[in-house]
Amino acid sequence: MSHSDQECVITFDQCNQFRALVDIVSNVLTTITFRVCPGEIQIDSIDSKSICMVQARLQCSKTSGPSHTFCIGAGTLEKVLRGAPLHYSLDLRTNPDESPDVVMHSYETITDSHEFKAVVPTLAETSEKVSLNDMEYEYVVETDLVMLRQTVKNAIALGAEDIIFEIMYPDGHANKKQRVDGDGDESDSSGTRTSVFRISSEGDAKISQTFVSTTQKNSNVIHTDMTNNVRLDASKLEPVFTASFCAEYLHKFFKSMERQMVTMKMSPNMPLVVKYPLSQGDSYIQFVLAAKVGD
Repeated sequence: MSHSDQECVITFDQCNQFRALVDIVSNVLTTITFRVCPGEIQIDSIDSKSICMVQARLQCSKTSGPSHTFCIGAGTLEKVLRGAPLHYSLDLRTNPDESPDVVMHSYETITDSHEFKAVVPTLAETSEKVSLNDMEYEYVVETDLVMLRQTVKNAIALGAEDIIFEIMYPDGHANKKQRVDGDGDESDSSGTRTSVFRISSEGDAKISQTFVSTTQKNSNVIHTDMTNNVRLDASKLEPVFTASFCAEYLHKFFKSMERQMVTMKMSPNMPLVVKYPLSQGDSYIQFVLAAKVGD
């Protein structure tokens, strides 16, 4: 088999989405193992402390050559990509028969008047491979990323080690549908129900953010950006989900994300799933973090 038969080329119309992927996952992974598949690159890894699982899918403009994997130091790749203009096209070229290195070629697409090249050495794969199967979750929270990131950052600044997520319903309505009447009071209906999502932490001070959402019939999605005219008595809220998660890891997840919304999936006795879309289509990053167990 000739060398050209082993060469693999991954092309992105613009460098920005690949760079966004690397910026985000390098906060958690020290090495990144990429699997090249037709039309996309994939990451399925666990961090070096075996605390967090990372899954990512990024669609490419095109791929050519055989599918295979390669591993690169996350810090090295992140620094190299800073030299590539975000709007340039990007080719990643590997040929294991010729060299273990990955050749990065970034270029101005229209005029071809400027290019950036880097040769990045690959590493032996050290991160544990994982397979994340689709899991059914009882609750899905779609929340504002800027607010969530700032809440986690403030909690850490106040010395908190854990972030507590809670989902509550008005007492006696955990399994019932509700609607909000014209006076802002709750009343049973088959149309909607009121859901409450709370983020809290305790360090040098106790802080919390509470969001009230009117959830549509048969929907488990809670939107924190909704405006609701609902009067709730905090003493009458019935918790249906409470779990603590490592503040440091949540901060790592969120600090390099730039889009406005992020999706979190939760269920009792299951890990937290944070899903972040990278672009239109099926490109995304997904972090899976186990809840902390009390002493």
